[in-house]
Amino acid sequence: MTLLYEELSYKVRGCAIDVRKNYGPGHKEVIYQRALAEELNATNIDFRQEQAIKVFSPRSGRVVGTYRPDFIIEDKIIVELKSLIQIPKEMVNQLYSYLRNSEYELGFLINFGGQRLTIKRVVHSNNRKAWFKRISTPRQSASVSASIRIIGKVYKFGDNINTDVIYPGKYLSITADREEMAKHCFEAVHPEFLKNAKPGNIIVGGKNFGCGSSREQAATCLKYFGIRAVVAETFARIFYRNAINLGLPVIIAPGITQHVEHDNDIEIDLQTGIIKNMQTNEIIKAKRLPDFILEIVTSNGLIPYLKKKLGIQSN
Repeated sequence: MTLLYEELSYKVRGCAIDVRKNYGPGHKEVIYQRALAEELNATNIDFRQEQAIKVFSPRSGRVVGTYRPDFIIEDKIIVELKSLIQIPKEMVNQLYSYLRNSEYELGFLINFGGQRLTIKRVVHSNNRKAWFKRISTPRQSASVSASIRIIGKVYKFGDNINTDVIYPGKYLSITADREEMAKHCFEAVHPEFLKNAKPGNIIVGGKNFGCGSSREQAATCLKYFGIRAVVAETFARIFYRNAINLGLPVIIAPGITQHVEHDNDIEIDLQTGIIKNMQTNEIIKAKRLPDFILEIVTSNGLIPYLKKKLGIQSN
């Protein structure tokens, strides 16, 4: 029997195991939350923290309140973290109740505080929820009213990084194999990128990032390398649009290169446009993405966004 979201579940469990291995027991919950966010970013798993989800009445199907889990993983799994000696049965029952009265079917209750890491997997299928069929507007893959954060280590460039530098022209014949494209990011002019950059990094650039030709491969190779976002003082218009269409967050932040350095850790709140340098605690105000663009980005690109809007099932 196939488990619900089996592959994604395996990845999330792996991230939790790495957190416990690296931090051990005894820390406050907030430390484990930040550590798990870092692992999820490094594994290129999309997530949102403390995003409100709707709680429905089983009788009427109406919204009666909201609930904010610690994490929502790829809009499929809700995750609650604890740092306790052991997990009380009441907490498992509480997670089950949240699943029973929400549009989510799978939850993890992860406890880092015991002698051993404990991961409780709780399932409540939507097929068992009579009210679910009465919902007129099922959840979107992201709520643009919620806080959507990205955390990562900075890989910094200067001004006028053009698309020919990002993705060399001699590889333009590679069109379908996106993982192969990712192996050639900055290969010709900045070969050190492939040695030093890591999935989960955030690129920070200066003015006119993505200038040059209109090749979509420049944004594609960055996304499939595992770059979480690109922040720049200004962008070339076509690169900016290509990145959005592919679901790669691009954030305009005037003066950003003066406030962050290579290898700094930064946190980006896509909803508010606030960027925090986690080394210096400095706050940088970026230009907030409009709601319709944010929805495209959080849907993983234009095509998934349109399929969702039109009710087309992905193969």
